[in-house]
Amino acid sequence: LKTAAFQKQQLAAGAFAYGAASGHVRVWPGTGFPYPGGEAAGALSRPAVPGSPATPPGVNPVGAFDPAAAGVYYGVLTETPAFTGGLENVKLTATGALSGMLRVNGIGHGFKGAFDLGTGLASVTIPRKGLDPAQLDLVLATTATADGFQFTGTLAIDGDTLGIDAQRRPSGLSKTNPSPHAGLYTLVLRAPDGADAALEPAGDGCGSLTVSFLGTCKALLILPDGAKASFVGHVSVDDEWSVHRSLYKGAAGGFVAGKLTARDLPGVGQLDGALRWVKPNGALPANVYPAGFDLSRAVVGSAYDRSQPVFDTLADDYFNAWLRLVGNGFGDIDRALTWTSANRLLYYGPEKVRVTFNARTGLVSGSYIDAAAGLNLKFNAAYLGEQQIVSGFYLDGGESELVTIEPRP
Repeated sequence: LKTAAFQKQQLAAGAFAYGAASGHVRVWPGTGFPYPGGEAAGALSRPAVPGSPATPPGVNPVGAFDPAAAGVYYGVLTETPAFTGGLENVKLTATGALSGMLRVNGIGHGFKGAFDLGTGLASVTIPRKGLDPAQLDLVLATTATADGFQFTGTLAIDGDTLGIDAQRRPSGLSKTNPSPHAGLYTLVLRAPDGADAALEPAGDGCGSLTVSFLGTCKALLILPDGAKASFVGHVSVDDEWSVHRSLYKGAAGGFVAGKLTARDLPGVGQLDGALRWVKPNGALPANVYPAGFDLSRAVVGSAYDRSQPVFDTLADDYFNAWLRLVGNGFGDIDRALTWTSANRLLYYGPEKVRVTFNARTGLVSGSYIDAAAGLNLKFNAAYLGEQQIVSGFYLDGGESELVTIEPRP
């Protein structure tokens, strides 16, 4: 960088080199002139969610047991209308034998049993140490889709009767005949507008999902209280993924559970649904929402292709994006960033801002440090390509608030 002073004009001017390119520099007194990011950022953009949930498939009992139903099942437990637990890795053989794990309010119970070959029903008593046994009654059922085998039925436990909704892992898939949903996805667990960060997380959770050619799922979700959880399962032939995971240390009863549907909604995404998220009183860490909460959150997911450029709505210029942090006891922060075609994020300002985009997963992480204001905020977020937005959360003083990155016109 080199400049020369022009005393009579009260300014300095010069040039700088940047790789094979160069630019000009002007320095003059005052602040009453436009500069990138000096304008108002406008209304905060938020991820859109579907106007209505997906319609679940119709389910009918098969009657006599069908050996073709053999396979692996995952599902959810419901106490209408709330999700309360899950069925995990339930294996059914062609002879009707079954075994697996069910979890209720974060507590696991293994079981074994068998279907009646004449009725397609299974009745399993599950002993529990020091507690009354639980009673699991399963019905083998099917949807209108070929090979759409499911479990319905009930679980009677601790005086409650829970409904069962479990789907079989698809069969007959291969690398030459893959699941129609195979690929990578990014996920946002959307906080409701106007959420009070003092009472519940007001930031958005974020995550990444891989669906294999066999339809099996592996996902990582970063919840907006900072908890991280991995998930497995599968997308059924009816496009459903049953999600369940026990959470937290220090107190029993924490979990995430729900159902997501793979469907293409232009302008929204390719995956959506809702999750119940429970953090019990006393769960660790104790400095983040120590009283706990019981929430339902919408989820939206977007297909992510590593080979394609991200954020194609960004201008091919400097200062083409806004980094926005919703204030929590301090004013909202809007800063102009440069998101390069190489997916580097640059900030030129007095604060210390670091933002990293993980091109492998589509996730974003970073920090905003303003020593003079006493702020040191670390954030996580996910890029939703279908909506051209990054959305996530930061934690400050044990409370969660919103972070977004969006195009700057």
